[in-house]
Amino acid sequence: MTKPFGQLELLARVRAVLRSRMSFENINTTVIYGPLKLITSSGQLTCESNKTHLTRTESLILHLLIQNAGKVVTFSKIAEIIWGDLYPNAADTLRVYIRRLRVKLGRIARQKVSIISNPGIGYFLE
Repeated sequence: MTKPFGQLELLARVRAVLRSRMSFENINTTVIYGPLKLITSSGQLTCESNKTHLTRTESLILHLLIQNAGKVVTFSKIAEIIWGDLYPNAADTLRVYIRRLRVKLGRIARQKVSIISNPGIGYFLE
């Protein structure tokens, strides 16, 4: 990094490095919710004999939703887990990830598990 640089740029770069180093080492578990089995370290999602692969972010979101099954997880809580801070456009960005997760869940779970939105607040798993 060349000098001079601003404090905000330094903080942004430090956060980016920390975020990239926050891998699945901290969340190296297998979680089960009904017919779903998620291996967070590899992003492998299984429902009965159907399998699909999730991205790192999709795995983190689904892991968080499974941990809080039946309870609403707020946009800010999801953003904090994924990006480590309140992300300015978190709600819009999360909508994209949730849509992708719904498509993947629909392919393998066939309506057995669904992500429900609570408008203006967050999401929960049903």
